[in-house]
Amino acid sequence: MPSPPEIVTEAPAERTGRAQVWSSQERADIELLRGLVDIESLSGRESAAVGYLRSSMASRGFEILESEAGSAVGTIGEGARHIVLLGHIDTVPGRIPVRIEDGTLWGRGAVDAKGPLATFVAAASAAASAAALAGAGLNARLTVVGAVGEETIGSLGATEVATWEAPDFCVIGEPSGWDAVCLGYRGSLSLIYTLRHSTRHTAGPGESVAELAIQFWNDLLTELDAWNREATNS
Repeated sequence: MPSPPEIVTEAPAERTGRAQVWSSQERADIELLRGLVDIESLSGRESAAVGYLRSSMASRGFEILESEAGSAVGTIGEGARHIVLLGHIDTVPGRIPVRIEDGTLWGRGAVDAKGPLATFVAAASAAASAAALAGAGLNARLTVVGAVGEETIGSLGATEVATWEAPDFCVIGEPSGWDAVCLGYRGSLSLIYTLRHSTRHTAGPGESVAELAIQFWNDLLTELDAWNREATNS
């Protein structure tokens, strides 16, 4: 793996009017994200990034859990409430050199979705550290999931999480904005439709196979539109 880029600790004067000073913990959090983004993790080839994230979580006090899907899963805290912080560690193809410029970290997956994933790890470990400093245990169990296979059909890692006992809360890290909680997100549905029809002359009466297929598609769109409207208003 190439040498990591240097962490920039000064923001340009025209943006802040003064140098940006990072605390040691902030530098560690930036390094966590930089290291994660620097490791290529295309869907189906996430093992190096998963190993890095598991090691990073372990060093921050997480208990690392087994994942049949091959995801990075770590939990911290022993409270009665269980909160799952679910992100994905795989990315789409395309290499973007990792750099930090004007206070922004650039690289493949920095936004979708290694940034939210690294934020989950940093936030959970910070909450546990604050609770320990206050002389009290963390009053919740926080489980961070770096799911594999999200960018492909099937979402292997998320599908595994769906088999767990339902947590009290689940926050999903996707690039839907940082200043508010998004309550709904577009998904995808993949299906194979097979149409069988008796052989007939194209000039004969009755609907052709192509016409029936088009009608099915239009009916499906109408159903989905009605379902989405109902779900949005409920």
